[in-house]
Amino acid sequence: MYEAFYGLTSKPFQLNPDPSFYFGSKQHSRARAYLEYGISRNEGFVVVTGEIGAGKTTILRTLIDGLHGSNVVIGQLVTTQLDAEDTLRMVGANYGLSGLDHVRLILLPAAFPSILAGLKIGWAFAWRTLIAAELVFGVSSGSGGLGWFIFANKNTLEIPSVFAGLLMVILIGLVVENLIFRTIEHRTVRRWGMQS
Repeated sequence: MYEAFYGLTSKPFQLNPDPSFYFGSKQHSRARAYLEYGISRNEGFVVVTGEIGAGKTTILRTLIDGLHGSNVVIGQLVTTQLDAEDTLRMVGANYGLSGLDHVRLILLPAAFPSILAGLKIGWAFAWRTLIAAELVFGVSSGSGGLGWFIFANKNTLEIPSVFAGLLMVILIGLVVENLIFRTIEHRTVRRWGMQS
């Protein structure tokens, strides 16, 4: 009825916002500029807030339509009332991922900081346990590694050698921490754009 009266070619009032009805008011243009800037700078998340019906989704859909053909991949979450597990599931669904692809491309990268922290703790514990085991069980075998070296020199009161062995334990721990784990952390930070 009103389409013919006002000369409209489509229904302007729908449940899903239509980007063709976007009007770039001052506030809408500013919000769109922030979104475009965040995408161009790979800045992570940009949040647009406003009242119901203010045009947030219309701005986003207009922006998405303008990005077709570019190398930007977009996922849209339409609710914020999700826990972490459901959010990751929804992100995977946005990208059409399921099964092993979902695990490899969404879950593992999301869990990687926790996995790396666990590996660091595990490494530190295993390193100390190895040295302690060599100190204790190297006695029965009469040979061993660095722990046995420290133990044998302690028994012969070769204190400089004991301290040299302890220094080697510390240095090996620092090398693994700084060369392996820190390198992985820096590469991860750079890869995910969390560093300028």
